[in-house]
Amino acid sequence: MSELDWEGAWEWEADLLTNLNRFLGIDLKYILGIPNNIMVGDRMLYLLKGGQKEAARVQEQVVLHGAVDPELKMRPTHPHVVKLDSIPLDGVPQDIQLRITDVMEDLCFHRGQREYLEAKYLRPTKDWRVSWALGAYFLAGRRIAVLGDFRHDRVSLVFTEPFYLAVDELERQKRQAQRFLERLQGALTLRNRYTRREDYQWAKIVNMASGPQYLSVMDQKGNITTEEVPYPDY
Repeated sequence: MSELDWEGAWEWEADLLTNLNRFLGIDLKYILGIPNNIMVGDRMLYLLKGGQKEAARVQEQVVLHGAVDPELKMRPTHPHVVKLDSIPLDGVPQDIQLRITDVMEDLCFHRGQREYLEAKYLRPTKDWRVSWALGAYFLAGRRIAVLGDFRHDRVSLVFTEPFYLAVDELERQKRQAQRFLERLQGALTLRNRYTRREDYQWAKIVNMASGPQYLSVMDQKGNITTEEVPYPDY
């Protein structure tokens, strides 16, 4: 990975995977299992139950709930995060592209992830429509990737991790990219392990950005256990 400038590192004309692959030095499509019929948003690839019709409904909700300032064409700060994605939008608000925070909602952030781990159901809500999503959102000092995979009937994966930091040291950026890939591979391996097992009702795998990874499992008797899955020291 060559030295990257914080302000200009993201190539806005390139797609999400092209940018992530450049930051991480790997082609993610070979390890993520990206589904067919994928839809494209703003720094996001996603698949919803209901397809384009459901995407249009979510887009309408974003506009109606005031997530876009119609005059400034800006999105205000997310209630959980400072300076989240305050980037000018192109076109009228009704034509905005969905972002990862629009479809994954609070699962992008620690508070929502903790609530999800404590919930008694596999799906975050009864009407959860996300089958798969990969996106990025920007904070003042970090750029964070979000992966949500809900395609399996009994296993879900929520993975959030910084892929770029606002620092000058190239070696630290390389270490962060390596950390990201090791955590991602670990989460995917754990997900694959549980898709092959039959001795439980459901399993949730949640990797909190710059924090721990958790595994929550409901056994056949309805008992739920949640444990931290350790990573190697960095």
